[in-house]
Amino acid sequence: MAAPRIRPLPSDSEAVQAVGPLAARGAKGIGFMSTVLHNQNLYDVWRPLARYLNASTTLTLRDREIVILRTAWLSHSQYEWGNHALVVATGNVLSDQEMLGIRLGSSAPNWTPAEAALIAATEEYKASSAISEATWQTLSDTYSDEQLVELLVLIGFYWLIAFFASSVQIDLEEGLPSMYDYRALLTGVDHSDPASA
Repeated sequence: MAAPRIRPLPSDSEAVQAVGPLAARGAKGIGFMSTVLHNQNLYDVWRPLARYLNASTTLTLRDREIVILRTAWLSHSQYEWGNHALVVATGNVLSDQEMLGIRLGSSAPNWTPAEAALIAATEEYKASSAISEATWQTLSDTYSDEQLVELLVLIGFYWLIAFFASSVQIDLEEGLPSMYDYRALLTGVDHSDPASA
């Protein structure tokens, strides 16, 4: 990966020290937030929304992570995928087969109709910047207007994060799961260890 276009602020800098813990629930995310902190005013208005979306009870953790991981996959955001794969692993939110289903998309056989619609909404955001009538109908049969408002903001917010991380070329923190390691899911073997090949 190319060197970051904007270097994250060092962990001992005054700005980083002043904001306290930068990530929660098993994610890393320090490189991302230490980069955003180059613009303190923006960070100050952005961070409350990020915290809200990650801790909200309007949508379940499972629903949120399905949306975020599918967005990460569609946007080719290794940074976003790796951090949220850690969240999923920490909370035992999705099975390995479901993580493979995230990669395959809304047509994968393991989703409920509502979950398939969540994934379709992220796919339609990329394809046309709008949710189709069929997907909206399925979503509105399951989710309240309050939940739908949050869902739309969630999708857009994580596309923004993916765009930012990829454009700034943020370094991946050590220990982030790769979004391209299919073999470990399919065989149960850790192929990151050359001895296991």
